[in-house]
Amino acid sequence: MDFNPIADSDIKALAALVAADRFSTGASILDLHARDQSAHPACRPEAVVWPASAAEVAAILKYANERRIPIT
Repeated sequence: MDFNPIADSDIKALAALVAADRFSTGASILDLHARDQSAHPACRPEAVVWPASAAEVAAILKYANERRIPIT
């Protein structure tokens, strides 16, 4: 599956799906979420979203799927 790079318009659209305090593009937050316990190399995200409901999760995934933006 081919994915698209995230554009500034995507950042704005995703941010609009949740409250302002549940979306970040701050460097320290991105660094914190760049790695996990897997053996895969670290990969810094371009944004971090903390959805508060199943509806927000669905909206985020729907948008990402339509724009072919990877979600991890």
